[in-house]
Amino acid sequence: ISTARTCNLIMIVLDALKPLGHKRIIERELEGFGIRLNKKPPNIYFRRKERGGINLTSTVSLTHLDAATVKAIMSEYKIHNADIVFKEDATEDDLIDVIEGNRIYIPCIYALNKIDQITIEELDVLDKIPHYVPISAHHDWNLDELLAKMWEYLDLVRIYTKPKGQIPDYSS
Repeated sequence: ISTARTCNLIMIVLDALKPLGHKRIIERELEGFGIRLNKKPPNIYFRRKERGGINLTSTVSLTHLDAATVKAIMSEYKIHNADIVFKEDATEDDLIDVIEGNRIYIPCIYALNKIDQITIEELDVLDKIPHYVPISAHHDWNLDELLAKMWEYLDLVRIYTKPKGQIPDYSS
């Protein structure tokens, strides 16, 4: 788990015959250790103060939270003076993540292995799910798409170096 907190990308390999059960178990374990998969950090500004009470400001309308709930969450963490600015419609869990401050947000790819053992109709359904890449390690199917998806999620850029004034050599 400590290694997963320092990664830039997590790739979880699931069995295509039973992907959702194992996916839920793994996600629950990672959530328990403060790792949020395929989520962005909540756009909430939070700063403790020495005095002045709780200042609650929001630039959007909050549908999941109200002032009483925010103050109750703050009192649970023994925070009685703070500035909180909601810049998005956040949930209670988002606010708790910001207060705790130790959550890690990491992109994740789910590689569904053994696609050679499922039907085309099942594969079409699985292909519509976000963050999934169906592969078959035994037959080397779709490994190029997995590699491309990894490059995309890591925001990698290929850089070619060349001597100054010469034409680039793309052969290697």
